[in-house]
Amino acid sequence: MRVYISADMEGTAGVTGVLQTMPQEKQYEAARRLMVAEVNAAIAGAYDGGATYVRVNDSHDGMRNLLLDELDPRAELVSGAPKPLSMVEGIERGFDVMLCTGYHGMAGRGGGAPPPQPGPVPPAGAVGGPGDRYVSARLFTHRQATGRGPPCPSSKPSAGGRPG
Repeated sequence: MRVYISADMEGTAGVTGVLQTMPQEKQYEAARRLMVAEVNAAIAGAYDGGATYVRVNDSHDGMRNLLLDELDPRAELVSGAPKPLSMVEGIERGFDVMLCTGYHGMAGRGGGAPPPQPGPVPPAGAVGGPGDRYVSARLFTHRQATGRGPPCPSSKPSAGGRPG
């Protein structure tokens, strides 16, 4: 079984404020250790569950947050930016499962650290858009079904409040 893990930071257990996720802040190093511990737990769980291969994509901010010397060496790491597929860079046909660690809630939904503020390229969790988990899952399933590039996810919520 081939497992793909997309790892964000804001929703990581123990990360409770946005300052912890900013590299210039002194709390950031502790958040990096929490993030890699959570990713390692997902890697171990994947292998305990029968994985034969695990790829991890560092999906937070500059995408160089996971501590290499602490990351489970059984996993392959996709790190650094820019990444055309951002939070699902390195996804390809043939993965059986995608796990998301450390994903934050959608903007305006509360709970955990708030999502990042939109930058030059608005993140999927920007106000009015689909959440990161939705976009990542849609890209994953599209790639698995077609082997081709990403679809264009709708950013307009449907009547039920979920992206259409």
